[in-house]
Amino acid sequence: MEVTRMPCKHTFYGGCLTRWLESSHVCPLCRHAIPASADP
Repeated sequence: MEVTRMPCKHTFYGGCLTRWLESSHVCPLCRHAIPASADP
């Protein structure tokens, strides 16, 4: 499984994170803002 690290250093499985970022541009754990142009 692909694991992705966010700029806030939290890690997530790629598929879960991709679905989350389609509707929200914050980390699901800490709500750190992720720029819309940033790669997950």
